Amino acid sequence: MTRIRVWHFAGTINRHDFIDTVVRYLDRERFEVGVVTFLRESNIESPQYEEVGIPHRVIPVSSYRAYGAYLRAAWRLAQMLRQEGVEILHAHHYWEGFVAALAKKLYPRVQLVLHRHYTEDVLRLPPLKRRVLLGLERWMYKQADRLVVPTDFMARLVRQLHSKVGHIEVIPYGFAFSAEKYQRPSEERRQAVRSQYGASDGHFVIVNVATHRLQKGQHVLLRAFQKFYGVVPQGRLWLVGEGPETPMLKALAEELGLLQGGLEAPCRFLGWRRGLEVRDLIAASDLFVHPTFSEAFPQVMVESLSLGVPLVITPVSGAVDYLRHGETAWLVPREDVAALAEALLYLYQHPDLRLAIAQRGQAFVRESFDYTQVNRKYEQLYASLV
Repeated sequence: MTRIRVWHFAGTINRHDFIDTVVRYLDRERFEVGVVTFLRESNIESPQYEEVGIPHRVIPVSSYRAYGAYLRAAWRLAQMLRQEGVEILHAHHYWEGFVAALAKKLYPRVQLVLHRHYTEDVLRLPPLKRRVLLGLERWMYKQADRLVVPTDFMARLVRQLHSKVGHIEVIPYGFAFSAEKYQRPSEERRQAVRSQYGASDGHFVIVNVATHRLQKGQHVLLRAFQKFYGVVPQGRLWLVGEGPETPMLKALAEELGLLQGGLEAPCRFLGWRRGLEVRDLIAASDLFVHPTFSEAFPQVMVESLSLGVPLVITPVSGAVDYLRHGETAWLVPREDVAALAEALLYLYQHPDLRLAIAQRGQAFVRESFDYTQVNRKYEQLYASLV
């Protein structure tokens, strides 16, 4: 049987993310998979594709604002597609989609799959910028042979922005739950991590893992946690991650009195952590909180629930499509400090409810988002295009 040659194209790819899961676990008897990125090293954890026999090619682009480099990248990508006889190019994210669409114009024989991971943030852009980006995106869609989004919410948004778009495939992100990253550590390890960061059995630990940007909502979490901490002094908040808003968040935490006490401070900024460190911090917590304003498909909702940690999240794309309030997660309104503080206190006071949500949530995500189901949908998609 002749294998179908499929390349995935993204700026970077991290081990265990949704792109890596598709690439790594496609049926090798039916598909010959390759990867193209702008940078070889990932920003969190390198997938190290050469070690598992997956070709990894790099077309250097120094940053997402290096617009001139996109034209050169498109020319180089088209040459590579032609030389290697690639049949399907699966491009992720906005500017990668633009480069892929240009390459498609230069090498029309390739079938182009565009994967849209953006959110309704596009609606909040200044009018001129929004018009330009949506116009460019409309052109990309005309070059594409198929459009993929992770949720029904995203499909509705795309149709709202582009009424003439054709068929859209809705395929959620897939996860390899057999990987060590998704295995809950031992209770001894969990207690050791809590002790390392100053939390005993008597503390109630809330964790957030996300890039520090305004749309991730950590400033809302800090204000809500201050209210919670005023009632529950054994509360602890761990913020894992960094970003452009880290200085602002630290200043806000200082202003709210949450950094006083050194190692005993109720709030800790733990910076970036990698791989199993993130897993251990999530598993060591009592509650995972993700007050994001917008999201395509929050991977952290799957990471937390897969480890049996109850989740508080806003009703963004992904959460509102797949989770059920009070059953598999606890949903709170966006940008609502009072509602989030009330949710934290309520869940603290009802440990049996937390346990039930964690158990149901864990069973749901492991059944719904296992890569064996998700990759089958990609394999059907690719086969239909060739």
